[in-house]
Amino acid sequence: MSRPRTKSELRKLLGAFSYYREYVPHFAGISKSLTDLTRKQTPNVLPWTDEHQYAFECLRTKLSSPHVLRIPQFGKPFCLHNDTSGIAVGATLGQLDDEGFEQPLAFASQKLTGP
Repeated sequence: MSRPRTKSELRKLLGAFSYYREYVPHFAGISKSLTDLTRKQTPNVLPWTDEHQYAFECLRTKLSSPHVLRIPQFGKPFCLHNDTSGIAVGATLGQLDDEGFEQPLAFASQKLTGP
Protein backbone atom coordinates (compact mmCIF):
# COMPACT_ATOMS: atom_id res chain seq x y z
CA MET A 1 0.00 0.00 0.00
CA SER A 2 1.57 3.24 -1.10
CA ARG A 3 0.88 6.59 0.49
CA PRO A 4 -1.87 8.78 -0.95
CA ARG A 5 -0.71 11.59 -3.24
CA THR A 6 -3.98 13.58 -3.58
CA LYS A 7 -6.84 14.55 -1.27
CA SER A 8 -9.15 12.20 -3.16
CA GLU A 9 -6.80 9.26 -2.58
CA LEU A 10 -6.44 10.23 1.08
CA ARG A 11 -10.22 10.41 1.59
CA LYS A 12 -10.61 6.92 0.13
CA LEU A 13 -7.83 5.59 2.33
CA LEU A 14 -9.26 7.19 5.47
CA GLY A 15 -12.67 5.75 4.61
CA ALA A 16 -11.20 2.27 4.36
CA PHE A 17 -9.19 2.70 7.57
CA SER A 18 -12.19 4.18 9.40
CA TYR A 19 -14.32 1.14 8.65
CA TYR A 20 -12.23 -0.71 11.27
CA ARG A 21 -11.60 2.23 13.61
CA GLU A 22 -13.21 0.45 16.55
CA TYR A 23 -10.41 -2.14 16.47
CA VAL A 24 -7.60 0.43 16.58
CA PRO A 25 -7.06 2.10 19.96
CA HIS A 26 -6.64 5.89 19.66
CA PHE A 27 -7.60 5.84 15.98
CA ALA A 28 -8.76 9.46 15.96
CA GLY A 29 -5.55 10.73 17.55
CA ILE A 30 -3.33 8.73 15.22
CA SER A 31 -5.24 9.79 12.10
CA LYS A 32 -5.64 13.49 13.04
CA SER A 33 -2.72 14.73 10.97
CA LEU A 34 -4.11 12.83 7.97
CA THR A 35 -7.68 14.06 8.39
CA ASP A 36 -6.35 17.62 8.68
CA LEU A 37 -5.01 17.23 5.12
CA THR A 38 -8.58 16.86 3.80
CA ARG A 39 -9.48 20.49 4.64
CA LYS A 40 -10.45 22.90 1.88
CA GLN A 41 -7.36 25.07 2.23
CA THR A 42 -5.01 22.11 1.66
CA PRO A 43 -3.83 21.83 -1.97
CA ASN A 44 -5.05 18.84 -3.96
CA VAL A 45 -1.50 17.44 -4.20
CA LEU A 46 -0.75 16.68 -0.56
CA PRO A 47 2.12 18.43 1.28
CA TRP A 48 3.32 15.17 2.90
CA THR A 49 5.55 15.44 5.98
CA ASP A 50 7.24 12.99 8.35
CA GLU A 51 4.27 13.38 10.71
CA HIS A 52 1.86 12.25 7.98
CA GLN A 53 4.10 9.36 7.02
CA TYR A 54 4.29 8.22 10.64
CA ALA A 55 0.47 8.30 11.02
CA PHE A 56 0.02 6.43 7.73
CA GLU A 57 2.52 3.71 8.66
CA CYS A 58 1.14 3.43 12.20
CA LEU A 59 -2.44 2.88 10.98
CA ARG A 60 -1.34 0.48 8.28
CA THR A 61 0.64 -1.55 10.81
CA LYS A 62 -2.13 -1.58 13.40
CA LEU A 63 -4.74 -2.71 10.88
CA SER A 64 -2.61 -5.66 9.84
CA SER A 65 -1.58 -6.69 13.34
CA PRO A 66 -2.82 -9.83 15.10
CA HIS A 67 -4.72 -7.57 17.52
CA VAL A 68 -7.01 -6.53 14.66
CA LEU A 69 -7.09 -9.46 12.25
CA ARG A 70 -8.94 -12.55 13.45
CA ILE A 71 -8.60 -16.24 12.61
CA PRO A 72 -11.50 -17.55 10.49
CA GLN A 73 -14.09 -19.76 12.16
CA PHE A 74 -15.07 -22.30 9.55
CA GLY A 75 -18.72 -23.20 9.70
CA LYS A 76 -19.74 -19.55 10.11
CA PRO A 77 -20.58 -17.34 7.11
CA PHE A 78 -17.99 -14.97 5.68
CA CYS A 79 -18.51 -11.36 4.56
CA LEU A 80 -16.68 -10.22 1.45
CA HIS A 81 -16.51 -6.51 0.62
CA ASN A 82 -14.88 -5.43 -2.63
CA ASP A 83 -14.28 -2.16 -4.38
CA THR A 84 -12.88 -1.30 -7.75
CA SER A 85 -11.95 1.75 -9.74
CA GLY A 86 -10.18 2.35 -13.00
CA ILE A 87 -6.81 2.14 -11.26
CA ALA A 88 -7.12 -0.46 -8.47
CA VAL A 89 -9.17 -3.22 -6.86
CA GLY A 90 -9.50 -4.03 -3.19
CA ALA A 91 -11.27 -6.48 -0.91
CA THR A 92 -11.86 -7.22 2.74
CA LEU A 93 -12.81 -10.61 4.11
CA GLY A 94 -14.65 -10.56 7.42
CA GLN A 95 -16.81 -12.64 9.69
CA LEU A 96 -19.45 -11.75 12.27
CA ASP A 97 -18.53 -12.46 15.88
CA ASP A 98 -20.94 -13.71 18.53
CA GLU A 99 -22.13 -10.14 19.27
CA GLY A 100 -22.86 -9.44 15.59
CA PHE A 101 -19.83 -7.22 14.91
CA GLU A 102 -17.84 -7.85 11.78
CA GLN A 103 -14.26 -8.91 12.49
CA PRO A 104 -11.65 -8.47 9.73
CA LEU A 105 -9.87 -11.62 8.57
CA ALA A 106 -7.86 -10.38 5.59
CA PHE A 107 -7.27 -7.38 3.34
CA ALA A 108 -6.23 -7.41 -0.30
CA SER A 109 -5.57 -4.74 -2.91
CA GLN A 110 -3.95 -4.53 -6.29
CA LYS A 111 -3.10 -1.64 -8.54
CA LEU A 112 -4.30 -2.19 -12.11
CA THR A 113 -1.87 -1.78 -14.99
CA GLY A 114 -2.67 -0.09 -18.28
CA PRO A 115 -3.58 -1.95 -21.49
